[in-house]
Amino acid sequence: MDGSFMRKLPQSIGMLKKLEEIRASRCRSLEKIPEEIQGLSHLRILVLSHTNIPSLPDSISSLPHLRNLDLYSCDNLRKLPLLPSSLVALCLTYDLSKLKSLDISSLTNLKELYLANYLEEEASPSADRSSMVEPLSLSGIDKLTKVEALKLCLSGFATLPDMSALSQLRKLDLQCPDLQHLPQLPKSLKKLTLHDCKSLEKLPELKHPKSLSGLELLSCSVREIQGLGNLSSLEALSISHCELVKLEGLECLTSLRTLTISYCDSLLELPDLSNLKLRTRNIHHCKNIPQQDSL
Repeated sequence: MDGSFMRKLPQSIGMLKKLEEIRASRCRSLEKIPEEIQGLSHLRILVLSHTNIPSLPDSISSLPHLRNLDLYSCDNLRKLPLLPSSLVALCLTYDLSKLKSLDISSLTNLKELYLANYLEEEASPSADRSSMVEPLSLSGIDKLTKVEALKLCLSGFATLPDMSALSQLRKLDLQCPDLQHLPQLPKSLKKLTLHDCKSLEKLPELKHPKSLSGLELLSCSVREIQGLGNLSSLEALSISHCELVKLEGLECLTSLRTLTISYCDSLLELPDLSNLKLRTRNIHHCKNIPQQDSL
């Protein structure tokens, strides 16, 4: 079904009682999912990425075994009903000017969540995106206590909800250009990625520094990593296109095995790293730091 030109799924699809998967990715003419989908009691996977659907039927909440829902790049999406609590993976990108409500608090079995917003039409290249449209609330995110991987690519959020209750969270990827403060993080977190966080100038000391094994900073305005030397379990550190001036405490990371620093022209110096047992060290295109090739 992927890539076909159908405009709607037939009502008779509800008769396929044992159907487990619907993959309709890139069916760009697809505009309607019938209420009869509730008859698919064995449906596990529903892929509707790159379609033109404006909404999902309310009956989707009654699908008892739906585990994966992919709504990536559904540019016309304006409404989402209550989603089934059976979901373990949800991918959703939405237009800030169209989708006005989103309730994820019932998705208590979710293990993977990818959530991204955007504006299809900017008023001008210099427009302040955060002031143009009110972003959706993420107040239900603290209920996702089983989530293991979370990726948020969100404009318009200066802060994010407290995540300390997400006791199973292992990977957190934030791409939030308006984010000014990092939320409270759980002690279960193993890898933290910050990408394009242009409003985040300081990475605060983590409440549970010993759990983190991977840290990646890409195209951020961060000038300081507080408590870097306390990340005693950190094995991989990657920093690129950032505004860091110094990396105080880097020499204390005795578990560090992979270090990558690139395109950081504000970085003035590095501490002595001779006591670290690095397996890979790539330092390049930093104006004030000599290039150091892989070990």
